[in-house]
Amino acid sequence: MNQHFMEIFGSVLVALITALFGPVAILWVKKKLTKPKDELEIELYSTEKITTEIEEVLKKLDADRVWITQFHNGGHFLHSNKSMQKFSVVYEVDAAGVLPVSTIFTNIPISLYSRCFSEMLTTKFIAIPNYEDETVATYGLKAGAEATGAKSSYIVGLFDFGTSKLMGSVGVDFLEPKQLTDSEIEYFKTRSERVAGYLSSNRQN
Repeated sequence: MNQHFMEIFGSVLVALITALFGPVAILWVKKKLTKPKDELEIELYSTEKITTEIEEVLKKLDADRVWITQFHNGGHFLHSNKSMQKFSVVYEVDAAGVLPVSTIFTNIPISLYSRCFSEMLTTKFIAIPNYEDETVATYGLKAGAEATGAKSSYIVGLFDFGTSKLMGSVGVDFLEPKQLTDSEIEYFKTRSERVAGYLSSNRQN
């Protein structure tokens, strides 16, 4: 009953102020009467959307693992008094029986994978069809692949829609060597763009 009364009161008040003070006053009233979205609600919505995206990638590409990393402030300071940048796997989906990597890749200094991130800044995409093929560049990722059982990986850089800065990556792992087709790679890149959109919205909120 009270909620219904407040809605009627709000509508009447907006109409009255519109007539007396114009559009500027309307914006002020709407801001005061509109409850801001709860941060947890926004986070849960975004998490659901991102998880759905990478689940679709896992299924479509018949992959063993799909993960997303994000950069964050590590809290440790360098000699320059600037905090050390780190990354963590913050989203992950795995095929049945495949061990997750999120427990391994947490608070990892970016410096340990500088070749990988430098390549993403340049080309936005890394393809490693077979880690054992010595003719294929692995950008310092081979040791990590051995630790997680990956024999093949494809990684797309995630760039913030507002600033165009690299904010992380989305990767897909296969436990057997896998050569993706051009159409599969294009599909993966398109899904990654959608993920970048959700993460960009989170940063703005």
